[in-house]
Amino acid sequence: MKVEFIKDNKEIEVVNVRLSDNPDAEILQDESGVDGYINITDSDQSEPIKYYIIDFMSIHSPLSLHRSRIMFQSLNKNGNPVWRRITPNKAKEFIGSVIPGDIITREVIPYKINNKLVNVATYVVLPGENIYKVFQGHGHIIIENKLEGMSIIKKETMVDEIDSSKYQLVCDMIENINNKTDKKDEV
Repeated sequence: MKVEFIKDNKEIEVVNVRLSDNPDAEILQDESGVDGYINITDSDQSEPIKYYIIDFMSIHSPLSLHRSRIMFQSLNKNGNPVWRRITPNKAKEFIGSVIPGDIITREVIPYKINNKLVNVATYVVLPGENIYKVFQGHGHIIIENKLEGMSIIKKETMVDEIDSSKYQLVCDMIENINNKTDKKDEV
């Protein structure tokens, strides 16, 4: 596994703390939540996990899009959900604050969004987090320009340049790879 961290001088601004805007997201009342509410994972689970969203903006590019980061509970050694990061009501106090972090965009193994093949992903990375692990945690593998110290000549291609007769074949291959990975993770 490759290891890479953000540069020490990178900073992002906390612009919002909110719940999911997915209409199917489950919500319950919680005094430490966002305005008294919190999202939870599937309530049919034995221990649903609470989560909320923080929106960030690059201070070096204030006209850039906001990027979101889901903050969720972890399980302690006994399997009980706990907040290992900031609670939502405390996070709201930092809206407008500049904190260390960066918004990273990398080329990744292509994936589908609404039946369109995409080969880049962007995530918020905080200090001490391995960039590769953050992308992997979201299901993406970063494509490297170098292989074991040897330079590779990489032809830059745009998704729109893919031969449309091969598009479905490429999408099917990627879906098969993802399905095999999902089944492997289940074992």
